[in-house]
Amino acid sequence: MKIRIALVLLALAAGCSKDEPKGPPPPPPDPNAKNYSSLYDRARDGDLGMMELYYSELPVAERAKTAAPQVAPAVIAKWDKIVDEAKRIARETGTDRARGKDNRLGLADDIKMLDELSAQAPELAAKWAPLKTELASLEQTAYTDEHDDKRPRVTLWTLATDRPSPNELLAIDVFECVQGALEKKWPAFKFVDEYHRVDGPSLELVALSREDEYRSTTGETMKMTAGGAIALRPHELAAPLDKAFAKDLVAQASVANPQEIKSDLNVRPTMEASKAGLHAIDATRGQLCAGVEKELAAR
Repeated sequence: MKIRIALVLLALAAGCSKDEPKGPPPPPPDPNAKNYSSLYDRARDGDLGMMELYYSELPVAERAKTAAPQVAPAVIAKWDKIVDEAKRIARETGTDRARGKDNRLGLADDIKMLDELSAQAPELAAKWAPLKTELASLEQTAYTDEHDDKRPRVTLWTLATDRPSPNELLAIDVFECVQGALEKKWPAFKFVDEYHRVDGPSLELVALSREDEYRSTTGETMKMTAGGAIALRPHELAAPLDKAFAKDLVAQASVANPQEIKSDLNVRPTMEASKAGLHAIDATRGQLCAGVEKELAAR
């Protein structure tokens, strides 16, 4: 989860002003105020992972009481989206536990945040209590299903370093849809995800991201995701996968961004640039995932 959060943060439009503004620099912003504001924005979006990221940066003693009046109503308004994401994380956590990975921290952090917010908001507490119980059941079910799955395993892997490059971030972003497409094509195999180099039967996912440079209405230059390409490279595959991957699978994407984006000096990325950047990320992912499904259908 933290890697996917990093993807959103690092792939947003970013730029530097060629002409620095004149006059004294503005006072440094209050970091807590910024985190609260970002928390409220992510709550309105129903983005559970990003909510927890900003929530974790706030002073523990006061965060729930301060945030709940605005965050709780926003979470309730986006409850269906919050539920879907929480369930996905619970299943992922159970699967990883069955594989010997301790990935419980992400789920535990989300539970802790919703516990604290619910203690300050009765309406949220009424929705959260049954979901919390369901998440525990989903995590255990996912553990059991993974533990009892005896299908032949093929590892789908990509490199994810501590400071992911744009290419690594693109591979991470499309990883889930590529894995799903492989499982749909060959349900007799279990495609296991890893984010490091592995030995044995595997498919390596590599990516090449592309960025374009744009100029804002206030003279800043901004770089933004503009598409890219991914490839699946086979390693030591057995039949029938060896014939299906006699050559690499390749998918490409191209995204056109606005040539000019509104901007305010000293605020990077701006709201307009962020929205355009997120749209470009979504469009790139969509094209690449569709391309993978199309290529697999022909094999």
